[in-house]
Amino acid sequence: MTLLERKEEAAPFIFLDTDKNTLILRRKGSFVDLTEFRFDAVLPSTARQIDVYNTAARAVVMDVLNGFNGTVMAYGQTGAGKTYTLSAKHPTAHGIIPRSAAEIFEKADADREFEYHVSMSYIQIYMEQIQDLLRPESCNMQIREGDNGVFVSGVKDIKVKSVEDCMRLLMLGDQNRCFAFTKLNAHSSRSHAIVILTVEKKPARTLQRTQGVLVGKLFLVDLAGSERLKKSGSEGLRASEAMSVNLSLTCLGKCISARTDPNKTHVPFRDSKLTRLLQESLGGNAKTALVINIAPCSEYMQESLSSLQFGSRAMKVATRPILNVEEEFKVLTKSLQETLELQDEKLHSLQVSMLAKEDQLLEARKSLAEKAQQLQELQEQQNSTNLKFVEQMRVKEEGWKQRLNNVKETTEEVHKRKIDHLQAELLRLKEAANRRSHNSRSSPFHVLSNGFAKVHHVFSAGIL
Repeated sequence: MTLLERKEEAAPFIFLDTDKNTLILRRKGSFVDLTEFRFDAVLPSTARQIDVYNTAARAVVMDVLNGFNGTVMAYGQTGAGKTYTLSAKHPTAHGIIPRSAAEIFEKADADREFEYHVSMSYIQIYMEQIQDLLRPESCNMQIREGDNGVFVSGVKDIKVKSVEDCMRLLMLGDQNRCFAFTKLNAHSSRSHAIVILTVEKKPARTLQRTQGVLVGKLFLVDLAGSERLKKSGSEGLRASEAMSVNLSLTCLGKCISARTDPNKTHVPFRDSKLTRLLQESLGGNAKTALVINIAPCSEYMQESLSSLQFGSRAMKVATRPILNVEEEFKVLTKSLQETLELQDEKLHSLQVSMLAKEDQLLEARKSLAEKAQQLQELQEQQNSTNLKFVEQMRVKEEGWKQRLNNVKETTEEVHKRKIDHLQAELLRLKEAANRRSHNSRSSPFHVLSNGFAKVHHVFSAGIL
């Protein structure tokens, strides 16, 4: 319950009589202050999910198990609790979809006289395009009509063997469904979602009975909520989504009105994808239950009134459900065809995977060639660098050799000069020595040394 709804508790404007199954709407300031509606059942806001299921859906589920088509729809403004009513996954508050699946498998497990095969598909209608939520790449799917009524061509129908399988597929589909934030609902559905449970029921092989298979389909429809752009604050894409939802709901209302008017000879089922797909549920081969969700808030008085009027008109629609019996060979043929289609799909997936692997291999080869080219270029650059380095070392070596030669030549020149100088000096000394030798012959006392000679000369002078 929202904060705005809590404020309304002090001044209620909706009055329920669960014994008489009536709802009274009080509208102050209008020409009619009190408007009364009567339905097959009315439930207060305190009702539990199990109460909603037992009241609205259980009888339809039992009919599906017996070979009839059934539909359970949730209708109301955005934020009124439709998705919670149908798809809630809380352990203590499962919605209609989980409870329906649990009921089907519980009855199937307890029945020893019949064999049951259950399959599930999950689609959404988003801005007039049908998308398979279990295979989201399949968009803009087409609606066809065959011997067994209206169906979506190419939708993936997955075999399920337990409630857990159904819950897993439900959560997978919810991940691909379109939700968005608005002022009226933080998790607003922007598309109509339909879960289809198909139940095939045939006598057990140990029993000798007429060969025939009962096929019942259960359509669980979570209609996107109508909204006023002024209140929701939707803009841009959100506004386009809201207008598409409102248009399809308007078409649904027109079909309901046409089905309840005996003077109408034409029902505009083809005006929208939603009404076309629900053609059997709106007066054809199906047992239909409609759940109207309203918000206990006077600000949404007009939306609640519109929802209640829609539900009141829908109660007047009469359906003509028939027992769906198919020959076993037709069911087997259909099963084989589905198996072949599945194998073709797997083969196609393998082919796509092989092509992807080939593309990856080509990319790897291309990358390897580029790496080899880069390596060759690096080697060439390294070789060029090595050659330059060798050339530089050769030039430097020649330079050092030239310098060494220059130093050697200079050193040899210096040494030669020194040798020449020493030789000249030696020659000069020899000549001086020769001259002294010649002088010593004329003076006999001059034989020892200069100092001695001096003494000798002095001494000789004394003698004289």
